[in-house]
Amino acid sequence: MVRLVPSGDHFYFACVDARSDLPWSFCLATLDINSLEPTSRVTEMDVKVSASYSTPEERQFARNLTLVPDYAGGAFLQLVNDMGHIETYRLSPPEQGGAVGYQRLYSVAHDDIGYHATLYDPVRSRLVTCFSVYSVRDGQQPVLGYSQPIFTGNAAEEDAVSFAFPALPQFVQLNVRPGKYYRPEISHIPSDAGGEGTYLVSWEGETSVRFAEFTPNFEPTSTEYSVDSLSFPGNHRTVATPKAYGVCYQNQCVEPRFAGLSFESQLIERQAVVADVQSGNTYWLPGLNILFDDTYRNLLKHCDKTSANQHLVGVYQSIEGSNRRIYGRVHSATGLTLPPTVLTPQAPGIDKDFQPAPIPESNDFAGIWSSNQQGGNYRIYVRKYMVDGRQGIQYFNSEQQLSGSDNHYICPRIIYNEEAQLFFACWISIKEKTLQGIWMSLNGNTFSAASYPVTITSALYTNFLNYTAEIDENVTQRIVLMNHGDGVIVALQEAASKINFFRVGRPVMGGSAVNLMLSYSHASMGRFAAVYDPLSSHIMLVFIAPTGGVNGVLGMRLRVFNRRGRWYARPSRGRGGHILAPVQLNMHAKNMRTPNIIILSEKNGEHEFLVSWCEVPPTPVPGPRVDPVYFSKFDMFFNRLGREKEVNRGAVCGPGELAASENQIAFMFHSTHIDGVTLRSEGVLSNVASVNVFFERTVEDDGATAPAND
Repeated sequence: MVRLVPSGDHFYFACVDARSDLPWSFCLATLDINSLEPTSRVTEMDVKVSASYSTPEERQFARNLTLVPDYAGGAFLQLVNDMGHIETYRLSPPEQGGAVGYQRLYSVAHDDIGYHATLYDPVRSRLVTCFSVYSVRDGQQPVLGYSQPIFTGNAAEEDAVSFAFPALPQFVQLNVRPGKYYRPEISHIPSDAGGEGTYLVSWEGETSVRFAEFTPNFEPTSTEYSVDSLSFPGNHRTVATPKAYGVCYQNQCVEPRFAGLSFESQLIERQAVVADVQSGNTYWLPGLNILFDDTYRNLLKHCDKTSANQHLVGVYQSIEGSNRRIYGRVHSATGLTLPPTVLTPQAPGIDKDFQPAPIPESNDFAGIWSSNQQGGNYRIYVRKYMVDGRQGIQYFNSEQQLSGSDNHYICPRIIYNEEAQLFFACWISIKEKTLQGIWMSLNGNTFSAASYPVTITSALYTNFLNYTAEIDENVTQRIVLMNHGDGVIVALQEAASKINFFRVGRPVMGGSAVNLMLSYSHASMGRFAAVYDPLSSHIMLVFIAPTGGVNGVLGMRLRVFNRRGRWYARPSRGRGGHILAPVQLNMHAKNMRTPNIIILSEKNGEHEFLVSWCEVPPTPVPGPRVDPVYFSKFDMFFNRLGREKEVNRGAVCGPGELAASENQIAFMFHSTHIDGVTLRSEGVLSNVASVNVFFERTVEDDGATAPAND
């Protein structure tokens, strides 16, 4: 195990001295950069060698000796000591043929450290290390990364000796796809625009070589690429330029992987990761990826984007024993996946039904939720959050309590009305058995009441009146808010098969008018979703109901109109004046649940719509689980505009949430698997695709089409 790197006037040499008559040792030496003559004596380090260096298989998969220049005439050496920890040393030039100088900087411990790779970034003054976990745990061998700052003292202080910042490193899992991985490599990718560039990290699996780009904090700036259909690849190397990746490897390697039966290489075009935010384009991490997964159950609650830079925000609930916490994580518009943020106070209790409300022309949003952290009763809280494209979700203020404390208040919803320049929030009072609302203004980070509290309705579906109700997780009841001019349309169930639509007007002298627009009924109706389309003045309603012997996804247009100063809605009618039947949206003849809908961009004066739904798991399960999620695109008449896309087949999937930019669509959901591979528990997944590429219209897509209506 020999390493050689140039730095200053010397080549630095490091190896493991494996003589049979003496204990193994780490040895150092230097050579003249021009003549290659020795400039030092062989220096034996006073460091015990891990016994795993002597085992061929462990040496291949679990041990390495890394030597990188410090670009100041010295070098950095990383090795694994007899405790199984990665130790870092700075090497300095010898004096007049003497010993190579070495100084221990720091040691990093982690359970079962495997093969490691190191890079020194002189611009950021950081040592960046990645390593694999050697033993298989829960069927996984992840690749982890960490970075440490390196500081240099003044010349008058200890002869400019380098030392590392002593803070404990933060380990980041680098592989998105679960699996057994080993032998990571890391290299620097220069920026063609003269910036700091990124890092390329690669690793081997049993049938692939995978790699991705990362920032210095190991935030991914690309999707995880894979060179597949291999058979025990080994001894791989990767390199990147601003335009392309190069990967080479030996294939069909024998054990241990000293050699392969073939040597192969590939050149892969590198995708741009810098977004043109002004054009509306985003570079959310493409493909099916893990937004978050750990040993707790993590359930997706909402997915939305910020207004200004269109950062993608996923909100999920983590079930941590008897406690439930709300977290948020960001896919930035420029391709970064930023660290999660706890959005609610970290105190014992249950936080539920969190909903974000983006604030126009900013990267801020308001968040509302219900919590019993302050005692036995659930109360409603609100807080302002800010999204930074490099640091994720931030907040600088405490939460504000909106509801009373005398009984349970649950099922909160919130929306920002741009025309009124106010927030509208509502929630259910269990004691009073009513849906209550209030308008609010935002001054800095503080919310203030802009109206008196208003009672929207007391006609509530009985499922709402249980304080344990959680509408984000329930497969039947739901409350939906939609902007309509300077007012808000509120939709919720009065009964199992009846949805009431109310309009709450903007406050006038503190009061806010409420009127019932429509009561819509359909036999055996399940969960619903709706958006208001201002271009056509229609509510686009989607819901679950029996069709063709199964519970399908149906779409219905509700026309909104004003008569004598009062707003109404009614089902769309055909040319003969008859009410049109709902349109079946799903192609697969299976039981479906939890539909959702969002508005896409305008085309030719009309909006297009993205609709999603989940398949109901069969009971009993006939073999492997086949419960994917689906989504497809429709026009304003619910005519299908492309293929029905199926995502994550072979997994139990939860309700999906949607978001879209000018060039990408995002679909988030929770699941137990990703592409058939088991997650650690129940994780949150993100599927991102191009708007244009994802929905390729074909001859087979004959779709269900509604008659022309009003």
